[in-house]
Amino acid sequence: MIVTHIDKKDVKNTISLIFLALLKIAIPASVAFLLVWQSIDHAHLNRQIKKLSQKKEELYKKNYELKVGIASFTSAERMESIYRKNNQASDYANKKIITLILPPENKSFEIYK
Repeated sequence: MIVTHIDKKDVKNTISLIFLALLKIAIPASVAFLLVWQSIDHAHLNRQIKKLSQKKEELYKKNYELKVGIASFTSAERMESIYRKNNQASDYANKKIITLILPPENKSFEIYK
């Protein structure tokens, strides 16, 4: 059978059926895609959180070590040892109060800028 005349009503019905079929496929496919994407993104964010929390712990440890270094850098024992090294303990025996400007002992702590 050869069709010589195409009715506009048939074309509209065919196009609407194709559109509805595409919607029936596209909506579930997009929902499935969003669910998969959400789980992948969630896993990626969890990995980033874990890395950043490890970095935070490392920085806390480094901060603590720096605080201990600063405390030992300005400790009374260090100042006394530098004084004894430079002044041969002759004035030290007289129990006088002496004010000294001490040079930095370790160049890794650059607080004398």
